[in-house]
Amino acid sequence: MAKWVRGHVPERSSQTSWHLQGRPISLFPEQKTIVQIALQEYFEEHIMQRLHTHLQGADNAMKLKVALMNWLEDTYKIYDAKHFREGCMLGNLALETADHDEDMRETIKSMFISWENTLVSYLRPIHRDGKMLMDARQFSRLLIAMFQGITMTSKVHRDNIRASRDFQALAEYIERMIVD
Repeated sequence: MAKWVRGHVPERSSQTSWHLQGRPISLFPEQKTIVQIALQEYFEEHIMQRLHTHLQGADNAMKLKVALMNWLEDTYKIYDAKHFREGCMLGNLALETADHDEDMRETIKSMFISWENTLVSYLRPIHRDGKMLMDARQFSRLLIAMFQGITMTSKVHRDNIRASRDFQALAEYIERMIVD
């Protein structure tokens, strides 16, 4: 992905400069395109496909609740198998690029919105049926934010007990907000 460039300041305006821990990272347009393609592929495969795999066919509150819990459990198992070293490429790039690259910020923003809209499309019918204790969109935003936070802290702590408890707390949020 992004290459560490210690002490380098972009010489041309066609370069994109990101800063990590005060150190500039520069990408030429071709590198930025590669990062965007890799991010899009990651988003489709690791977020959207996994989410759809679990949520497809969940046509009532109970099935949707179980599907979301299974999605969380599978995600936890994937992170645990990799000893919590990888995290989420989308969240990682959001943290590192949003302040320094407007195009990347917009790309990442559209991915988060797509993720949110996908969740809302599954949740809105049960919200209309009175099976959710909060608005479907707000629930989705909080679910994504908590998921990203847990992913980030799991990567930092690399402690499967702590991560397990954090994922269990997120499951409790789902359990309490979706009534069946």
